[in-house]
Amino acid sequence: MGEVTVEAVFEMSYAQLPSRHAQAFLALSVPHCAEFDVRAAAAALRMPEREVEDVLEALVDAALLETGSPGCYHFHDLVGAYARQKARAELPAPSTARWCAARSTSCAPEWSRPYGPPSR
Repeated sequence: MGEVTVEAVFEMSYAQLPSRHAQAFLALSVPHCAEFDVRAAAAALRMPEREVEDVLEALVDAALLETGSPGCYHFHDLVGAYARQKARAELPAPSTARWCAARSTSCAPEWSRPYGPPSR
């Protein structure tokens, strides 16, 4: 019996995604961010927040994206690595500046936000 790789399992899940969800999955993986929220994903994808929330939840349902705290999403390390590799092969040069500028810090703890820990 043939051996099934982790990449093959991810590929099966990815292959079942509608085109719009697949493109979002790849685009959101390019900059390796710890967590992001709906607003940041909507800005990065240039889509309305309601539509993006549906896409993000579909990716969670497909086990290609995880959610920790409400409204915050992230890639499992292995899924993220798979998505970034696939994105480099399939997407045009990404606009990481747009993504990084749009990335919300609402999901990050106070101490991890830009400019270091709060002064006491």
